[in-house]
Amino acid sequence: PTKNQGFGEGEDFAWLLVEAEGFAARSHLCSGLLEGDYDAGKIVLEPGGSLVGRIVDERGQPLAGARLHARQDRCAPRYVSTTDDWHISEQIDPIVSDISNDEGRFELGGFWLGTGKLWIRAVDHLSASRDAEIEIGARRDLGDIVLSSGGSLTGVVVVEAGMPVAGG
Repeated sequence: PTKNQGFGEGEDFAWLLVEAEGFAARSHLCSGLLEGDYDAGKIVLEPGGSLVGRIVDERGQPLAGARLHARQDRCAPRYVSTTDDWHISEQIDPIVSDISNDEGRFELGGFWLGTGKLWIRAVDHLSASRDAEIEIGARRDLGDIVLSSGGSLTGVVVVEAGMPVAGG
């Protein structure tokens, strides 16, 4: 629960975040939750959009184990609904993550209509990012995303006393 920020003077409230595979995430304002039990009622989920693609190196070979993180832009429509439920609010900012499989493929889902940004990192490669338009219920194929080989960096991570830290 958090102090009210403009939804009615003096009320306390909390946000309920509902996520389900294949559906757009939805938040619900739980006004009056601190007064006792709260019934959120029926929360209607809409089909979510997803981003799919493949991570490859400069030769077009798949990169397994690349880490992907996506975030929906804050300017996405958040309060547009035919019900009393709310789309994701400004107070809740989920980040969707995945790891590319042996074929370099990934799928990130649970998005609502709007734009998003995807960040990709892989060992021994330079990081990359992509902007993407997202449609409700649609799989947006970003195709092959190429990560260039990076240079190497060597060194030793130590604690203040000078002892090496394994795995640092």
